[in-house]
Amino acid sequence: MKKTRLVMALATILSPAIFATLHAETTRELASHNHGEARLSLVLDGDQIALTLVSPAANLVGFEHAPENEAQQSKINNAKQELGEISNLIGLPKGVNCEPVEQSVHWSLDEEHEEHEEHEEHEEHETMHSEFEADFLLTCKNIEQVEWIDVKLFVEV
Repeated sequence: MKKTRLVMALATILSPAIFATLHAETTRELASHNHGEARLSLVLDGDQIALTLVSPAANLVGFEHAPENEAQQSKINNAKQELGEISNLIGLPKGVNCEPVEQSVHWSLDEEHEEHEEHEEHEEHETMHSEFEADFLLTCKNIEQVEWIDVKLFVEV
């Protein structure tokens, strides 16, 4: 019952303007972050659930710089693939019937790394912070059945 109240409180407190903001594409500087911590934002609005996960890259792949070898590139690719599956992030009651209508996974060094490959400017990545962001917009047939949401990302299987 507490989980239901929490989810419903979030839905009541957070306005549609915030919901829209979660999906707006923005350019931003990375602020400092704490390794071992991640931020999960979740909004229920009508028959939709918006979810954003932001995590330092070190939490997921063990480093924050541009990949230096094939093994590190593989870790980046695997993290993107894992984050791209909503079922790896959260679990919902079976009767809710949610389907992703929008989803994206972004690693903050993707574009910067491509630009710097052209100019061979890799030194500055050594001290950079990088993070992953996964965004989902789900449409649910029976959202009124959401009584709990199980966060599964950091559960060992």
